[in-house]
Amino acid sequence: MAKDEQKVITVKANVLSTAVNGSSASTTIDSYGYSGVNTSNSFSVTDDVSGQVVTIGVGSAVISSVSDDSTASTVLGYTTEMVQVGKWKITANNEDLKLKKITFMSTDDTFAADTTVGNYGSLALYNGSTKLGDCVLTLGDVVCSGLDFVIPANDFKTITLKSTINNNLDEGSINSFVVKSNSADDLEIQASSGLLASSDITASAVTSTYYRFEEAVPTIAGVSLGTSLDLSAAADVFKFSVTNNGSRAMKMVTSTVTMNASGLATGGTIGTWKLWDSAGNLLSVTSTDLTSTTVSLAVIFNVTTTEVSINPGDTKTFTVTADTTNAMTGKTSGTVTLSGSMTGNTQWNGSTWGTGSIDYQYMPVGSTTYCSTRSATKASTITITGSTLSRSI
Repeated sequence: MAKDEQKVITVKANVLSTAVNGSSASTTIDSYGYSGVNTSNSFSVTDDVSGQVVTIGVGSAVISSVSDDSTASTVLGYTTEMVQVGKWKITANNEDLKLKKITFMSTDDTFAADTTVGNYGSLALYNGSTKLGDCVLTLGDVVCSGLDFVIPANDFKTITLKSTINNNLDEGSINSFVVKSNSADDLEIQASSGLLASSDITASAVTSTYYRFEEAVPTIAGVSLGTSLDLSAAADVFKFSVTNNGSRAMKMVTSTVTMNASGLATGGTIGTWKLWDSAGNLLSVTSTDLTSTTVSLAVIFNVTTTEVSINPGDTKTFTVTADTTNAMTGKTSGTVTLSGSMTGNTQWNGSTWGTGSIDYQYMPVGSTTYCSTRSATKASTITITGSTLSRSI
């Protein structure tokens, strides 16, 4: 070394597969000697110089469920496309790990194993858009084996279980997948020293998303009406469409729209709500009023008198009108606003499935009678909000 120069000495070693987890190792320089380049004078030092203390950690894995936009619970119907039915994260601790096999168990809405589940067709495991391997469903267990999926040390990777959905499914059923267990029979994760022991894997009963399965799947969307509140006996106040994304024709039973008003003065009212189809046919009437004290109202339309049927893949549009002729009564200045909303994407709330804004029925595959009334709907958002209409003085 040149005069006044510094150099770093690094001690390296291979960590054996037999190393004890949690043990520590350290290095100490007991003595060292040196001599001058120009003078050739030699010196020795026997003072201990302590180095780094290293704690030994063996490979281990943690599997947890993923919570993101793709894992929100929703309604699924018949499809030949692979759709997501579960998503998990695998974290590798201390060393690279390789997923060789994983088993998922189907559960129902009581959290019990569903050994007779009939909703799923072909199943496969993915990392993003990359297929890792096909999976086999037997008595509610989905086994994904023959995998070769590497998770880098001290990092994580996501795995997604995808499936086609059967046409003749268990209508009205609710299912989720869980990681069955961390036993060697159900889960194989390979480390440098061989398969991880169950004690080195945290994974049992890790639940992913709950899904509801229906053969008719209504999807609700709002339709714009602009911003102006007209004053008439039948002013358009809310508009929405319903698309049947299922495999069976559905008929509407009831439709509920929540209407909200602000700015109404004493004596001012908005009421006589009517539901119309796109052909101008009157489907239902209800007459409760919004007033200065009743500013929010759930307007329920019974549409059983005139049957409204929506075939698979079809979309129908509906308009709500109201008598707004007295909306400005009692006002000398200011603004009256009116807006409507519906429940869009119904979801699992931990114990039951949420109630939607459309009640409907359909004939399941192989049946000649309608199923019991359903209210599970699907949409891009939990709440579908209509146009905010206003009028000012």
